[in-house]
Amino acid sequence: MSLLAAACPLDSRAPPVDAGAWCRDAIALLATAASRCERGTIDFWTQALLHDRGRLLDCDGMARAGDRVAYDARAAAACLDALGKSACPAVHDLLRRGEIAGGLPGCFGLTQTPPVRGTVATDAACVEDWECAGGACDRTAGCPGLCAVRAPTPVEPAKGVGELCATVPDDCEYGLYCARVNVPTCAVKLDAGACLYDEQCAPGAHCLAGACAPWRALGEPCTDGECELGLRCDGGSCVATARVGEPCLDRAPWCLEGWCDGRTCQPHTPLWGDCRNRVDECGPFAVCAAPPYAGASGYCAPDPCRVPDGALPPRPDMADPCGTLAHDGARCRSAADCCSGYCTGPDCEGNRFCVQPPAACLPLGRGCAGPADCCSGSCGTTTLCRIATVCR
Repeated sequence: MSLLAAACPLDSRAPPVDAGAWCRDAIALLATAASRCERGTIDFWTQALLHDRGRLLDCDGMARAGDRVAYDARAAAACLDALGKSACPAVHDLLRRGEIAGGLPGCFGLTQTPPVRGTVATDAACVEDWECAGGACDRTAGCPGLCAVRAPTPVEPAKGVGELCATVPDDCEYGLYCARVNVPTCAVKLDAGACLYDEQCAPGAHCLAGACAPWRALGEPCTDGECELGLRCDGGSCVATARVGEPCLDRAPWCLEGWCDGRTCQPHTPLWGDCRNRVDECGPFAVCAAPPYAGASGYCAPDPCRVPDGALPPRPDMADPCGTLAHDGARCRSAADCCSGYCTGPDCEGNRFCVQPPAACLPLGRGCAGPADCCSGSCGTTTLCRIATVCR
């Protein structure tokens, strides 16, 4: 039986104008099919497919690739038709293989002619897999990488009813699940009725209070854990994945836009802006680079493997403004050693430190460097130890 079945009549869509437009259309069709056949909203699947294996699929980069790729518009239109007609078993198998970025240029083998072919020869410099004639860009030694021949990841065929299976991950055919019994075998999912766990229920349903029930959709009443993937339960109803300015958690559901600081979805930090070494803080084409000098923050720098289109904003001066002077927290002998121009008085162990000058005069008992620091106008040794100086 063919894995492709007409879900709708062939449309008369015009071929996409370039490889980038085709890439975006293909991801949109595949996300729609995945939402129809599996658990999850279209937004959820769009993000999951674009971030396959943790690396953003750069559709716009395909449009800018020039002669590094060969684009076949007729093959692209045929691919979109094939994706639009894909029945759920085919969609399930495609997602199960998990090679979205690697399989997309060849339309996952659904059509005879690949929409996009890389033209860069083996061992030549590359950044993206789809640039390479062999289908792979080896970046293990850094960027740019070297084109290589892509070796498809071996995937065991999905198991049928009654065949032995592995419970994690589920490796049964679409519409089946791997029963958690002494000898796990593939069995038919339940549309309704008694259940023990989610995998027993048909796509779009889960095991709730011992019976298969649909996942809650957008706007429906809920408790935690009842909403469709890509939604979250907030205030007793299912709401969409958070956008910039809306509440979020570091775990799923992630922010649809920007990144999650643990409380709120924040916009991506622009290039050269301060960052805290979060993987997603700087956006898809930048990385959080190490501080350029002691006491500085990390900064968002262009990812050497994913340079965005257009002129980069000019890099600011990354030189240490303190030069050879000590930063706050470093030991000092006098104010002349410190970038802040202030060196504390000695503590009981005789240590002095560079800090910011006091914003106002200091009260009695506070450590001081000289009489000018103290509201009393007097700075001297304390009876606690004969070295430290305090206001008195």
